[in-house]
Order: sequence, then structure tokens, then C-alpha cells
Amino acid sequence: MKIPERVEIGGHVFRISIVEVVNKHTPRRAEIDHLAGEIRIDAAMAHSRQEQSLLHEILHEVDQQFATGLDEATLARLAEGLYAVLKLNHLHFGFGD
Repeated sequence: MKIPERVEIGGHVFRISIVEVVNKHTPRRAEIDHLAGEIRIDAAMAHSRQEQSLLHEILHEVDQQFATGLDEATLARLAEGLYAVLKLNHLHFGFGD
């Protein structure tokens, strides 16, 4: 999948940036800034990890918008499981190949 420059989640537009440093204060490999509308993904990761991280951060925004109360461990497992289904079945987000 080609990682897009932006994604709309629940009516909110998020810019997607592939960066050298995601957050200089924490060792995160990806993160979403809900208020600024930005998703940052570590450029050093393999492309498949970048894709999975994008899905993970999208799920964080969905969790916030719908107040589902998912903890980080549950969200991480859900993202990894959904990513596996998408990859194994040659599905994609609709962003292109």
C-alpha cells in the first residue's frame, strides 16, 4: 500500500508525515497528534511496519472520537490483527498499491 499524504477520520483531516524523529521526547515509532491533525511515522521502519503503524494511529483517533476506551495493549493487538487480515487477503485501505 502506498502511504497517503493525508487521511480523513470521522470528518477530520490528518496529515501523514514520514519523519526521521517522531517525537524527540519519547522513543515512539509513530504517533498521532489529535489536536494538530498529524500522524508521524518513523522513516527507519520497514514499509510493512509503517503501514501497520498508520492503521494503529488511525485506530487511536477512532477510539478517541467514539470513546471506546481501548487500552494501548488492546489497540496494538487489534491493529496488528486487522493489518494481517488486510495483507493476507491482498486488501488495502483504498490509498492505492
